[in-house]
Amino acid sequence: MHPQMPPTYPHTRSSGRSRRPIQGGFPMTKLAITIDLLSMTQDRINTYLHDAKALAYSEVYLVMHVSLFHRGKADESLAKLCATIRQSGFRLHAMITEETFNEVGFNRNDLKPLADLGFRALRLESGFERHDYVVTLTQNTYGILIEDNGLALEDPIGRIKAIQAKGNLKQYSAVHPYYVHPDTGCSYDSCVNRTRLFKSTGIEVGVWVNTLASSSPAFPLAKGCPTIESQRHLSTNLSASELVAMNLFDTLGFGVNPASREEMEDLTRVVSRNVVEVPVYFQPELEPHLKEALLQMRFKARSDSAAQILRAVQFRQHAAIQPFNTINRDRLSLTIDNHLAGPYEGEMQIALKNLPSTPYTNVIGQVDLTAGKLVDLLQAGKINFVLIEQS
Repeated sequence: MHPQMPPTYPHTRSSGRSRRPIQGGFPMTKLAITIDLLSMTQDRINTYLHDAKALAYSEVYLVMHVSLFHRGKADESLAKLCATIRQSGFRLHAMITEETFNEVGFNRNDLKPLADLGFRALRLESGFERHDYVVTLTQNTYGILIEDNGLALEDPIGRIKAIQAKGNLKQYSAVHPYYVHPDTGCSYDSCVNRTRLFKSTGIEVGVWVNTLASSSPAFPLAKGCPTIESQRHLSTNLSASELVAMNLFDTLGFGVNPASREEMEDLTRVVSRNVVEVPVYFQPELEPHLKEALLQMRFKARSDSAAQILRAVQFRQHAAIQPFNTINRDRLSLTIDNHLAGPYEGEMQIALKNLPSTPYTNVIGQVDLTAGKLVDLLQAGKINFVLIEQS
């Protein structure tokens, strides 16, 4: 069926909010970057830190290598970088494997060498399977937070119980791994279930947002550095929107693949506004004034989730809407009820499955197919969203 010509909307009343610029200050959800001295040039590191500071990032993860130490002491390049990061106001995290920890000569009973370098958190990579070992680390007297390897733990319940019994739970959190090798990331369900386990006992959890700007020396054949495999080919904007919509994580960051300035801006914007962005394509014939009003509006799905559509009522009675393009509603079709729907006129909807046409519903566009998971997450009605037009 060919689209019908649209009517005009002389009575459109826009009370939606415009897209806000990035504001200063730190958002409640912490933002992080990762730096690897052995794979990034000094100029790239300096630019990365400058951009992170300007965009309200507060956490810097530093990858630890044995070659950065000599007889247990940091070499000049590492010591200088740690000082720069600390003086810039970031909280510094050491990312370290158990093998590197032992080979450098660190002592689980005394983290003073790490504290002296300015580290305020220790992110445990591979190894560290013994509960008593990690319990001791959480008892350090330097206030160093121990960040466990979230999803990679073989016995997370045993770990939590051990720390509750003998460790310091106030100095313990979890950060899920990032995965640079394609097809190796975790499933959505495993990430959610493990995160909820930690959160149920008050433990903060961090996760990694995808970036497509660069590849990793660990796997130079492909880009993408997410925690969740289904996000590997998503933009940072969409990856971040999904993670924010999950409403589970205390820290969102970029893993070992450096993000671009634009990707960093996308993450800051989504987190600081606490509003996720749904990419859409509008019908070319849609009246520009109505389209602009919809783009300015903040939506939120009804909490009594409909079985077949996502319903957002915020635009009801904001415009006089005549029937237009009342065609079949394919999955992820963007629709709006016209005046034939009476008091529902202006209700914006997204089809969750293929649905037939109705005379009272106009199909005005299509959600980008890559945002299907995001739409499912928004259906719970717990977070605001805006429409972002794609070219």
